[in-house]
Order: sequence, then C-alpha cells, then structure tokens
Amino acid sequence: MMINSDLEIELSAQAQRYYVLGHAALVHGILLGMNYEKPKYKIKRYDLLEYLLIICFILSAITFILSQIPGLGQIEIKFQDLVLVSSTLLLAESIIRKKPVFILLSGCFFIFSLYRGLLSGFKEEIIVPIIMLSSFLYPKYKKVVLILSSVTLSILIILLPSYVEMWRKFAWTNQESAEKATQKAIEAIAEINIVEFQESSSNFLLFRMSEIHMFNRYLRNVPRERPYYGFQIINQGILNLLPRIIYKEKPNTEELVMERVFQNNVVDRRSIVSAKPPLLVDGYLSFGGLGVLAFCLLMGWGSACASVIAERYFGGYYLGTCVVYTGLFQVFWRGNCFEFLINTVLWSFVILYLLITFSRLLKLIEPV
Repeated sequence: MMINSDLEIELSAQAQRYYVLGHAALVHGILLGMNYEKPKYKIKRYDLLEYLLIICFILSAITFILSQIPGLGQIEIKFQDLVLVSSTLLLAESIIRKKPVFILLSGCFFIFSLYRGLLSGFKEEIIVPIIMLSSFLYPKYKKVVLILSSVTLSILIILLPSYVEMWRKFAWTNQESAEKATQKAIEAIAEINIVEFQESSSNFLLFRMSEIHMFNRYLRNVPRERPYYGFQIINQGILNLLPRIIYKEKPNTEELVMERVFQNNVVDRRSIVSAKPPLLVDGYLSFGGLGVLAFCLLMGWGSACASVIAERYFGGYYLGTCVVYTGLFQVFWRGNCFEFLINTVLWSFVILYLLITFSRLLKLIEPV
C-alpha cells in the first residue's frame, strides 16, 4: 500500500531524477560504442527462412545436449534464448511471406518456448516473446498487431501475476517440480474470483511493473540509515564470475543479492518473490548519483559493442542484432542486478565468439 506523504512524493521525484540521469548515461554509452562498419561476413547461399530454420534445429539440439550435462545450466539458458528469438523471427517472417510449412514448424518452436516460460515461474518469460513477435510483425500489419497485442498483453497482465504467485508457492515453498507447479497453478487460477484477480493485477501494475516504488525504499534507507555500499557489490559481482569448481565456498548469488533487498526493507524475508534491484539501483547503492552515471554508461557502451560485433560477423542488423544480440544479450534490455548482469555478459561474449567460430566451420557464414 502506497504512503501518501510529502516524503513519499519527495522520494519518487528523487528516484525519477536518477532514472533520467541513468537513461542519459545509457544513451551516451551506446553512442560511445556505436562503431558500425560494413559486415565482414554474410549468410552463405541460404534463404533467410531456411537459414533461421537450420539455426533453430541446431540450437535446439545443442540446448538438449547441454541440459544433460550438470553445471552448464547458465549456458543452456543462453541457447534457449537464441532458439526463442530465432523461432520468433522465423514465425514472423513466415507469416509475412505466407509460407504454411514454415509457419507450422516455427509455431511449434514458439509454442514450446512459451511452455518453457510457464515452467520458469517468471512473468517476463511469457510477456517478452509476445512483445518480440508483435515487434517483428508490426511493420507489415500495424493495425492488426496493435489490436491483438494490446488485448493479449492486457489478458496476461490480469492472469500472470496470480499465476506466478501460485506457481512460486507450489515450486519454491512446497518444493514441487516445475511441471507439477505449473499444473497446480493453472488449476488454482481457474478457481480465483475476479476480486482476487483485480488485487493481484493492481499490485503488479502499481508496485512491480514500475521500479519507482521499490527504488523509494532504497532511497529512504541509503544513506539515511546505512552508508553507501562502496565496492561491496562490485566485489561480489567479480567473485560471481569464478566457477564453483575453483571457488568452492562461492555463496548462492540469489541469496547474496536478496540480502540487500531484505536489509533495506524492500520486501519481507517471508515473501516468495524475486525482487533483485536493477543495475541503476545498484549504482546508486554503491556510490550515489556518481554510481548511477558510471554503471549506466558502462552498460550502454557494453550493449553497443556487443551489437557491433554481432552485426560484423552475422551479416548486418537483421541476423546480427535481431537474432544473435537479442538472444545472447537480453540482460541489457531486460535488466538485472550487477552480480547477475556482469556474469551473464561475460558468458554471452564467450558464446558469441564460439558461435562465430562454429558458423565459419559449418560454412553457415562466409567472408564478404
């Protein structure tokens, strides 16, 4: 429940000023890294639809192999994301070109990705694929996409908060498997009345969809009640890069991050939510306004560099940025706390260069 007070208004205004600073720094970082040149490689012989379909099958096979090897979950997720983006773009292009066979095949990949999203227990895993598909189709079918996507997203905003709450209750609290938790959550949703839906949706729209309310809690506590974190968050992020086989006492990163959420009274310790602070908030917690500026500037610069490299080796914007960059570097536009972001970015660059190497070996790309 929001507190209507002068302090709350003051904190909200302060949070918004920091977000303006963060966005300005992000854009300047992107401009610093934007050194686009003509692509060094291009697709070899294949039509775009055929190429995307080949990619979907190859990446799906790699994902399955990785799922059978313990300790490679993070890399597996990256390949899952690549399959999602590739299949979404393939589905959009197949619809635009009116290719029934490709629509059927890409639709199967896309539906499976949505099912995997249901098993994850995170709202964005369902919402993001819908937004991506709408974005790819929008230039060709503006009015239809606007209507259908608006209706679909409205329904998801009503249903998903309640579904995720139920799923986490069964999976996190009751230790059910993801499949059982999904089944029970869907059954529970069917029995919820409209009042409970409204309450859950309102809480999501007011307190979770925007980060301002949560940022206010941090501003209320830091540096009023406790000093800035300094280099603590950065040190935790660097240590998180070390594999557990080397750093045997490596703490659970989720628990490590959530500790500062609990310390600042953002959520209750008994709650079953994942409320990790975004990078901008971590910048503020570390060094105040200077931290916001530095963290967001580096994030923009890293994002642009990743896009430039992807376009250089995968034939330009369409495959380079739309598929490879969007699949590997979603963390740049979806956001995350510093510890997870730096770890994800490192492994994304590693996988990017592996993809470049294997694409050259498999003759999927050739020098321009």
